[in-house]
Amino acid sequence: MANEIDDGTSKVIWRDSARELRFLGINYVAVFPLLFWLLHANMFTFVVAITVIVALSILERFKYSPMVVFRLIRCAIGGKVRHAKNWNEMKRYRS
Repeated sequence: MANEIDDGTSKVIWRDSARELRFLGINYVAVFPLLFWLLHANMFTFVVAITVIVALSILERFKYSPMVVFRLIRCAIGGKVRHAKNWNEMKRYRS
């Protein structure tokens, strides 16, 4: 009891609110493929789910969160050109 230090944080219930959610040590975003496997349970979806979880866990070791990886993939697919107007508005006003 003499080694315990009361710094007042034991009563603060929101002190861990900035931490990312984890399920069995895996980031919450990387667990979503298991949901797809539970909805369509066969060996192929299980292998895909485990592969995605392992890949995202390896990238997390290099300090890339799953959301950052998804944004990088989205930017790579989108390309370098960003149009100022929507593609459907651009077609409408051509003459």
